[in-house]
Amino acid sequence: MDRESSKWTVVRQLLGKVLQQQTDEYKPEVYVRMLRNPSIRVFTLLKRRLKKSDNVWTEGFLNGGGLEMLLEAIDVISSRRVTKFSEALRLLECVLCIERLVNSKLGLSFLIQHDSHIKKLVKALDTTDTLVKKHVFDLLSALCVYSREGYRLTLNALDSYKTQKKQRYRFSLIVNELKSADDIPYRATLLAVVNCIIVANEEVKDRVTVRNEFIGLGILDLVADLRNIDDEKVIIQCDVFDDEKQSDDDEIVKLNPGCVDINNHREVFNAVFHKVYNTPLSDIFLNVLQTLLQFDPNNPISDVQWNIVETSVKRAFLIDEKQIKRAELQGAKLEELPQYVGSSELFCRKLIAKAQNKPKVKPPKEILLLDPKRSMNTNIFLKQFKESHSEIVAMIKEGDIDKIGPERLRGLQKILPVEDEVTMLKEFDGDKEKLGNAEKFYVELIQLQAFDTRINGLVLKDEFKQDVSAIRPNIESVVNACQHLLHNESFEMFLRYVLETGNFMNAGGYAGDAKGFKISSLNKLRDTRASNPRVTLLHYLVEEAEKRDKDALAFVGELYPDLNRASKFTIDALTAEVKDVEDSVSKLDKNLKNCPADVKNQLKSFLQEAKTEIKSLKKDFKTIDSWTKKLVKYFCENEKSFKLDECIETLNTFCENIQRCKKENEERKVQEEKAERRKKQKLAAAKASPKQPTRPIEQEEDNILDRLRAEIRQGINLRKTAPSSG
Repeated sequence: MDRESSKWTVVRQLLGKVLQQQTDEYKPEVYVRMLRNPSIRVFTLLKRRLKKSDNVWTEGFLNGGGLEMLLEAIDVISSRRVTKFSEALRLLECVLCIERLVNSKLGLSFLIQHDSHIKKLVKALDTTDTLVKKHVFDLLSALCVYSREGYRLTLNALDSYKTQKKQRYRFSLIVNELKSADDIPYRATLLAVVNCIIVANEEVKDRVTVRNEFIGLGILDLVADLRNIDDEKVIIQCDVFDDEKQSDDDEIVKLNPGCVDINNHREVFNAVFHKVYNTPLSDIFLNVLQTLLQFDPNNPISDVQWNIVETSVKRAFLIDEKQIKRAELQGAKLEELPQYVGSSELFCRKLIAKAQNKPKVKPPKEILLLDPKRSMNTNIFLKQFKESHSEIVAMIKEGDIDKIGPERLRGLQKILPVEDEVTMLKEFDGDKEKLGNAEKFYVELIQLQAFDTRINGLVLKDEFKQDVSAIRPNIESVVNACQHLLHNESFEMFLRYVLETGNFMNAGGYAGDAKGFKISSLNKLRDTRASNPRVTLLHYLVEEAEKRDKDALAFVGELYPDLNRASKFTIDALTAEVKDVEDSVSKLDKNLKNCPADVKNQLKSFLQEAKTEIKSLKKDFKTIDSWTKKLVKYFCENEKSFKLDECIETLNTFCENIQRCKKENEERKVQEEKAERRKKQKLAAAKASPKQPTRPIEQEEDNILDRLRAEIRQGINLRKTAPSSG
């Protein structure tokens, strides 16, 4: 039996070799015909043949429609989302065949000849198989840096995929994969795609625009998380992303010397605002902002609206005086100029069409005096009561908040009849039995003397304690923050260290011997970068301060809790809250003078307690004023321009930045140690196998794809490679 088995094994091996020799001798057109039945077996044979093929055979296969057949196979296999293992394997083999085919100048040229080629290739991404997606993204990365045409077609394909899958943004696919993927090599590939898409742009403004698209999708947080992965390929791509971003930021600064940070939304907005402030243009600017405010970012149509706005603004910038004069001579309006087509409809006022005359409706059986909406809201509210109208009014007269219920009490306040409604109901001399339910309730209610004062007073009584309970802790947090700022030694030491470092850096200049600095400038420490793009002056100060004294940053933990609470509101807002409460109490006190004795007795003790509490709150505000003056003196600030709110907000952000820098310093130290170990390993490997000189990519004929992918993984020469095709 064993002899028989071994005999058939030898026969199968011999047959396999014969078949392999036969298929290796097949002409290109034979393989093209075989692809009409795109099985795993066919793809495996073709992949092996492509590995051995020369340029003549490859050109014959391409000219015979071989690439189109492979892409058509992807289109067919991916017509439904690929989840089965067998289909995923078939798709993978097909993608691997395409990789082999385009691993040359000839193959790549064929691939980027038609827009549809890359669109069909991208369809292979609609699978759950990570390996398939990794190979496709690898290929897309290479196309981006190979040529401008390859980059254009890649973006077009991503746009097409976005539309096909009804996604909102063209880079959502990449970022979502990066968020959900567990496979580390796959995540490195995805970040490499991001880098290639960004750096393939020659102009810095284009790179910044594309990068901002990724930033809007949360790429910065993802890169920060990826840095914690101990994998050389991932770290390389993180370094490329950060280095390229820093390089572009520096270039933007050089292009805009002395200007605002054009990547900072708030700074740009403030710059525009100050340009038009106190000019007739300010009203136009406000109208534009009011229109933009109506855009709902959760609605996909807002993407189109924002694109129209962007295009219109760019066109408006290009308009010149000659076009305006020409339009005036021809009697055209400004919005009829080509630059404004599309924007006029977006920003014009909408005309409200006049309502058509409605057919007459038969009069209802019951008499409705109130506005229909008012009547409906009142009836809906009254359903909360099981009691009759007279019983509800009796509860109001009794003044028992617990019996009525706080929520129902506030509901009663919202539906209180206004003066015109009271007058109308009192003057009604018809059959009151025919009145609607809401009207009957109001008729019952207005018979109770001082009904509105009773309800408003009970609501105020119920809400007063809640309001004061919310205000007092906020006042205490402000006072505590001021006290800690004035009496914290480690904070004072750190400020002194900041001053010393600033004087050292500015030695020899006009700011080299400063006696102090403004508190508002503390957060600018994070804007001053070192040669390492991930290190700022604040990172350096935090690191060096801890080297001097391990407790140098103790002030952060001591100050931050109160600063954080106090930064969530403003003194003006607190003052306004107290003023509102005081006005409500004063109004109630005034209205009670003309009320029956039972109402006065119900609310008398509450009023006395409320007045005492308000006096106490006012005293607390005087305490805040006193601490504010002490801070002004302590920080040597201008008393007229100093605002406690801004100071607290600045220092709260400063503490948060220090916490962030401390954490990033610790992470960077670990990463640098790992990077140093990897560097030593690479040097040792380089010595063991000396590197051979390589030719420029545009001079290569074969293995172009392999070389491009290798360079991308190493993070080298991404900014520009081969010239544009054609």
